[in-house]
Amino acid sequence: MDVPTISIPKEQALAAYKQYRQAVRDNPNNKEDRAIMLGYRALAKGRAIINIVDALRAAGLDEQGRPKLAIGMAHWQYAHLNLRVPLLAFAERNGHMGKLRCVVVPSGTFAGNVKDGWEAPRYSRWRALVPMIPPPIRPASALSNYHILWEAVWEAAPPRDPLLLRHLGGYLYAVLAAWNLTELERAVMGARIVQ
Repeated sequence: MDVPTISIPKEQALAAYKQYRQAVRDNPNNKEDRAIMLGYRALAKGRAIINIVDALRAAGLDEQGRPKLAIGMAHWQYAHLNLRVPLLAFAERNGHMGKLRCVVVPSGTFAGNVKDGWEAPRYSRWRALVPMIPPPIRPASALSNYHILWEAVWEAAPPRDPLLLRHLGGYLYAVLAAWNLTELERAVMGARIVQ
């Protein structure tokens, strides 16, 4: 999967990380400084950073107006697409987004498609299987601390090539790993599918 990333040389990222680390120590309640500090720390470790809005926008929509990429928390079985003007969200299940853990992106992500007046169901039946994470790259800590970005298959079929992400703040995520699901892994994931 090819998504736009933010990257800078490691030395430059390390210097900026140290500056923001001090700023966060001075004012620990500044969420923006904390997100930037975490981003520079990830860049200093050689990781790429994704702005999820840019990634979704670059991938675009399929012929039915659904995002070509999906994002969900790593412990979810499915990511449900919830369309609510002025927001678009990927949630663990259908329902009122205020009561669900979800990843929300602004409607302007897909200019001219998800906006005021766009006719979309309040809760769609669109859902995509969240990819499994193979043992060599599976985090040791709780999967609820991670997200996965993948090319969405909005039907009863397993996906192919996901990215493991760590949320930094706002719309920024650090890329921790990328992999391709094997045919065996996809076959086992297919057992999750309930019609």
